[in-house]
Amino acid sequence: MSFKLQGTLYRIFPTEQVTDNFSKRNFVLEVAGEYPQKIQFQAIKERCDLLDSYTIGDEVTVHFDIQGKEFTKDGKTNFFNNLNAWKLEVNATPKNAKGEPLTKVADLPKETLQTEEDKDQLPF
Repeated sequence: MSFKLQGTLYRIFPTEQVTDNFSKRNFVLEVAGEYPQKIQFQAIKERCDLLDSYTIGDEVTVHFDIQGKEFTKDGKTNFFNNLNAWKLEVNATPKNAKGEPLTKVADLPKETLQTEEDKDQLPF
């Protein structure tokens, strides 16, 4: 089962070579809301390169799977979960002439702000 989540890239870590055949790269996505969350994901093996074309602050959608594992150490059993990212997409955010995101109604182009009543008016 796969999931997706939108947010802002908050942190990107370097790739770690765990074994000869296994590498991983962690990154953190900040998800907005009343209580913003910082959620860590990992990209594994050849997917570590997914993050090369992104920078901190990019608005993205992360497609991921949840992987759970059980392990026993010193007679005690524990469980942990990983959020394995397999695809990243840039979210298209409208920007103004300065390249800043348009987040306020006042920033939107005037044609976007027209009401249905305005559209019926003749321009003269």
